[in-house]
Amino acid sequence: MAKRRCCWPLLIVVVILAAVGGILLWQFLPENTKSELSQGFPGDTESNKEDPDGESGGESGGDPEPVETLAPTPSPYEFNQCTGTDPDDCCNGVDGICDLGVDAIMYAQAHNAMATEEDGFLVGPNHEFPLEDALEAGYRGLNLDVCNCTGILTLCHGQCILGSRDPSTVLSNILSFLADNPRDVVIVTLQIDSQADLPVDRTELVTIFQSVDGFSAQAYVHEDSTAEWPTLRSLIASGQRLILFHYGAWRYRQNGFHNWFDYGVNTEYSFQDVDAVLDTANSCQLTSAGDSSLRQFFKVNNFVTNPLPSKTAAQTLNKYDFIKDRVNSCSVANGGLKVNMLSVDFWSTGELPRFVQEYNKGLATRRQLRH
Repeated sequence: MAKRRCCWPLLIVVVILAAVGGILLWQFLPENTKSELSQGFPGDTESNKEDPDGESGGESGGDPEPVETLAPTPSPYEFNQCTGTDPDDCCNGVDGICDLGVDAIMYAQAHNAMATEEDGFLVGPNHEFPLEDALEAGYRGLNLDVCNCTGILTLCHGQCILGSRDPSTVLSNILSFLADNPRDVVIVTLQIDSQADLPVDRTELVTIFQSVDGFSAQAYVHEDSTAEWPTLRSLIASGQRLILFHYGAWRYRQNGFHNWFDYGVNTEYSFQDVDAVLDTANSCQLTSAGDSSLRQFFKVNNFVTNPLPSKTAAQTLNKYDFIKDRVNSCSVANGGLKVNMLSVDFWSTGELPRFVQEYNKGLATRRQLRH
């Protein structure tokens, strides 16, 4: 008869592996799940743990203890501040600004708006929630990066492997938002990133945008870079309520595409921490050359992205008073140049939509006093 091998060493190894696996599983469980497992499943009381039939021997009849009432979640800021007394005088959520030029009012912009946790950008996202939600929250400016990833044009940020969104889907969603909000104007700025993988082909990008139903009809075309921009009212009447800028690999001004630096300037954008943003002597400097007085749009960047976007920094940068001080500082630092776009990360943090609407209300009040 063959001698039977002892199985004790194998059994010990199995027990050790099971114990280690259990410890690791416990470490990665959500805290609420840990709490439930340690206290019993929801609804379990001491009595029905002991008696599966739920028949308690106490005089109280096994009544559950009262559940603590949670404080209500604060309501989001209501972007639409129009009174409703004259619907035709409501534009971008404010009464009395419809007869101002689109370059005269202020816009809240979501920087790298496609790069969100919810859309699968899990390494260094700029936001938690999608750009579609940002529009609903009051952001009327979106910054998007266009990349060519293995021959396919996508919206990505720096590296193709970090996440992407389909440009046709995003553009279609923006146009749907405009259809649902017929009194609003939205500005989209595209950064053409030919360094992420392959060069971005201009013709292909234009073709993709033109293939989206409604783009050609709703995209405004500004024929002359030196001409005045139309009023909000006139854009709304024409149905052309999407203004599209681009910058990066090439200069182009056709089919609703406008080169940003023909019309606008912006501040520096690479900041390591809040202190770097507070250093207005540097952080308010313009990144483009030329006469800024000839530019109709002035964008102030207000985020920390070096080395990665910082939600902690956004909790300070996106506060109402910080935004107010930054707008004033950058305007003064550039000879009184009027700021009309604020760009932030983590759009769901802070009070930028409220600041923008109160600023635009002030424009309406001053205009009314002059007339």
